[in-house]
Amino acid sequence: MEAAAYSKSNAEKNPKERKLAAACPYLPDEIWEIIFKFLNDGDTNCYLEPLSIVSKQFLSITNRLQFSIAISDETIPFLDRLFQRFPNLRSLDLSKARNVNLLLGHNEYFPLGIKSLNISNKGDLDADVLVVLSKKMKNLTSLTCSRMICMLKSDLFFIADCFPLLEELDLSYPMNISQYDFIPDDDDDREPLALPKLRKINLSGNCIKEYRQFITYLFKNCKLLEEVITKDMISMDEADSDSGSDSNNDSDIDIYSDIDNDSDRSSDDDGNDA
Repeated sequence: MEAAAYSKSNAEKNPKERKLAAACPYLPDEIWEIIFKFLNDGDTNCYLEPLSIVSKQFLSITNRLQFSIAISDETIPFLDRLFQRFPNLRSLDLSKARNVNLLLGHNEYFPLGIKSLNISNKGDLDADVLVVLSKKMKNLTSLTCSRMICMLKSDLFFIADCFPLLEELDLSYPMNISQYDFIPDDDDDREPLALPKLRKINLSGNCIKEYRQFITYLFKNCKLLEEVITKDMISMDEADSDSGSDSNNDSDIDIYSDIDNDSDRSSDDDGNDA
């Protein structure tokens, strides 16, 4: 609301936009769309809002050019109006929406064309939420689940079941981590990760036991995978789980800033942790 008021105030003080519209009343919407796309600043849409108050024609055009939107608890009750106003939305940011139950109560209004979804800062990964969203966003290609309470290997497989067309996946920086989050097991060879189109995955800040084995598993199962981000990743050594040692002990944890497909990390890295 403050941004809208600010934009309206600017338009009133500096009527260049209105003069522009008055000088070219004959231009079709298609030409204006090209002009507005040239002026627009990526996903911020900072130039669309002041243009939208110039005229009804400009309002209609800018509404069609709005491809991303962030939803908060305050805007959830108006989702039906928002989605009607912006018919071409492709990206939905729910990271600031805390009331998940209220959000799910309005899921029937979610547009079907969403390609990118951000559900970060939601505590635990809620299976019910993912199932509901997956039914409305069957063509989702980008999912961000950053800064959740925790992130487990089982969550990764559940996400794959819900959104099999993902090309980008962000599971970075869970708030709580342990040596049991990503543990390789015998089922890994028999249970492929159903993300055939995955090109990029962000595992920064996670705790992964035998990380090389897990990364190899990812590349083996995701044939199109090009990038694995592992900044601040914690890799658990193969220490005896019955030793009772603290999981934060330096002898059990190696911290790597990035793997960079570096096959030359020698055993010296492990030896230096002793």
